[in-house]
Amino acid sequence: MSEILFIVKNEGRGHFTQALSLKSILESNGHKVLNILVGSSKLRCIPDYFIEKAEIFPIEFQSPNFVVDKKNKSIKIIYSILKNILLFPVFLKSASIINKEVQKHNPDMIINFNDPLVFLYKLIYSPRIPVCMITHSLMYIHPKYIFPPQKKFYRFLMKKFTQITAFGIDKKIALSFYTFPDIKDKNIYICPPLLRSKLFQTGTYEEEFLLAYILNKGYKDEIIKWHKKNTNIIIHCFYDGNDDSYDSTLTFHKLNDKLFEYYMSRCKALITTAGFESVCEAFYLGKPVMMVPVAGQFEQYFNSRDAAKLNAGIYSDDFNINLLIEYLDNYKFDNQKFRRWVLSSEKRISDIIMN
Repeated sequence: MSEILFIVKNEGRGHFTQALSLKSILESNGHKVLNILVGSSKLRCIPDYFIEKAEIFPIEFQSPNFVVDKKNKSIKIIYSILKNILLFPVFLKSASIINKEVQKHNPDMIINFNDPLVFLYKLIYSPRIPVCMITHSLMYIHPKYIFPPQKKFYRFLMKKFTQITAFGIDKKIALSFYTFPDIKDKNIYICPPLLRSKLFQTGTYEEEFLLAYILNKGYKDEIIKWHKKNTNIIIHCFYDGNDDSYDSTLTFHKLNDKLFEYYMSRCKALITTAGFESVCEAFYLGKPVMMVPVAGQFEQYFNSRDAAKLNAGIYSDDFNINLLIEYLDNYKFDNQKFRRWVLSSEKRISDIIMN
């Protein structure tokens, strides 16, 4: 039996879902998750559902995060870099929190769900404990990964940032939309998406409403703007805010895993800010997807272009939901191959981590 410490980045629901899924897989194979640390910021709270399902009250530490504009929508890259440089003394304290927990529990392994502060912790404390990193963005350092031809500066920054945060990691597990070769001499392993196990028993229905998931609260106004001209279309939207019934056909929901799962299984299609996990869940259930990357969020931009290659969805630079409605008539994605890929995740990730 191995004893493991989790470190999770608090950015959207994806990393939390991955952590819960892997915790279940590890525990079903006789291993133990000792504790969970969450790299957070003042902008986001740990979702209640994560604490409930993890059955561990996480320890928070402040981690690098993006700065958003005044409308709480787009990411300001230069300001983000400058702010995080100024917060370096705070991050040193955060690294010491991680070290304190490692010393306390003495785990056999640390698994990092894409929190960049683990790089600083490793740099300062040089732990002998093996560290495994799990995230979709590790695809960007795979030598055979093909970036979209646009946004060359984004490509450069994203690749360099990923190389830095993955430096010295013992096992790099890249979650992928599709099968791809491992690069074992670089410790890069390709794994299917880590989706909630309950999703595999979920029936799929098609009711007359659209589901939306937005990362930043500011996009709420974009949804409302479109809705005012299309009040006949029912939308349920999940976001990092409070419950709010705008009117009889538009409802905003605070992040809630069970409720999101319910609406995902029944929606006609999904509109999302191109987070990896939500897109994969929609693909698995055979739901058409419209991906609208947060402006300045490199990873979401690449996610949307990469996912569109499967012909299972479209991408857009804004919330013109008319594009999705038009796309529904041409949606022909056969998700059986994708489902087989996802269902192989438990065995594959167990083999990678424990061997």
